[in-house]
Amino acid sequence: MIFERMESEYGITPNVVHYNTMVSLIGRFATAKEAYCFITERMVTVKHNKVVWMTLVACCGMEGDFELGEYICKEKLPGGEGDKQLHNMYASAQRYDKAAEVRKRIEQSRNKKLRRAAFSKLVD
Repeated sequence: MIFERMESEYGITPNVVHYNTMVSLIGRFATAKEAYCFITERMVTVKHNKVVWMTLVACCGMEGDFELGEYICKEKLPGGEGDKQLHNMYASAQRYDKAAEVRKRIEQSRNKKLRRAAFSKLVD
């Protein structure tokens, strides 16, 4: 595989953009689980950022691997960072009940942020 030869033959150290591209390719043309294994086994020298995890959630949606998508959103994207991806995953699979649950959580989070912002302006 060319990716494996990047460093040894071409002197190019893979960065997060290269890894994200590989996750996208593996997730689209193989399975989301294989892409997850690629992240956890091969990305040891590169920090896992939220873009890589969100790319994998999108791949889970295309494949219909909702269990892995939910796991990633809850464990790897804390604080609701993956809620939009999770919503899109459910909506694209026409699982509108689950999409509505996530949308409600997003709205509640947004309302809390707005209340905090308004309160902090009153205090100032």
